Amino acid sequence: MSDGNLFNTYEFNIDVTNSAPKFINGGQPRDVSVKLGETFEYEVKNVVDDEFNDLTIESVQKPSFSSLKGFKYVFKPTLPT
Repeated sequence: MSDGNLFNTYEFNIDVTNSAPKFINGGQPRDVSVKLGETFEYEVKNVVDDEFNDLTIESVQKPSFSSLKGFKYVFKPTLPT
């Protein structure tokens, strides 16, 4: 710190933290049964990030009869042709 004529040096520590996004208020997905030929939609809700980062959702593995757009999954199982 300086006033233009004299200066002092001060030391301090900074701890940088980051945590993964998480489900709150029962938002975590549950197992469901979907009948063949029917459509089931699931919108991912109640997800927060403590650092307020923008969130995205990616599927590491998903069945061929499902799609993901934004935060909504659509499942429509059919027989293979």
